[in-house]
Amino acid sequence: MEEEKTESPVQPEEISTVPQTVPAERLEKKENEIKELKEKNLRLLAEFENYKKRTSRDQLESMKYAQEPALKEFLPILDNLERALFHSKESRDIDKLNEGLQLIMKQSQEALAQLGVSPLPAKGEIFDPTKHQAISQVETDDLEENRIVEEVSKGYFFKDRILRPAMVTVSKKKSG
Repeated sequence: MEEEKTESPVQPEEISTVPQTVPAERLEKKENEIKELKEKNLRLLAEFENYKKRTSRDQLESMKYAQEPALKEFLPILDNLERALFHSKESRDIDKLNEGLQLIMKQSQEALAQLGVSPLPAKGEIFDPTKHQAISQVETDDLEENRIVEEVSKGYFFKDRILRPAMVTVSKKKSG
């Protein structure tokens, strides 16, 4: 039979007799380094929290005033409408009033275009439910089925999205 070899566990008194290899100065230096790193970490954390608060505040501020450029585009239009109303009380010249309203309409379209809004073509087009909202149908033999006969309310794109669908009347074949 083989003898079992057992290692005796290390006794606590043996551990304490192991000589200390780290001098006290070096230990103190390492403790100071750890303390400095902890303080640096706390400062960085505080700076990051301040950064998060500042960016959140800036973002809220930006959102709060995001419509300002669009509103500035429409203030001159509002001024011209007010002038047109004022002059319409003094003068009964319908042609001049019509001319002024056409200029204001053109100014409105230009302002919308600068903001990325463009009209959605509808009349004569094939009805597309993603761009058009049918409000009625008209029986006709003059047009193929599902053609837009009338644009009741203009539709608009905002950049590449539909801002508002066009409200339209759509053709259908006469029955019987």
